Amino acid sequence: MSDIEQLLPHRKPFLYVDKLEKATEEEIIGYKTFGPDEYFFKGHFPEYPVVPGVILVETMAQTGGAGV
Repeated sequence: MSDIEQLLPHRKPFLYVDKLEKATEEEIIGYKTFGPDEYFFKGHFPEYPVVPGVILVETMAQTGGAGV
């Protein structure tokens, strides 16, 4: 499964699914690689970058939406 933009209305920089590996009735497996240049790392936290929890939740929601 590749072309995520065909499955979701989200677009960069708010598209948080790179790839779906599996989507069945029992499970959905998706991937997102956050690079060092992500916009939120500049303020969260500059010297110790951490993906904000709300972004992780949105990533899971988008993965679920793409797999439905």
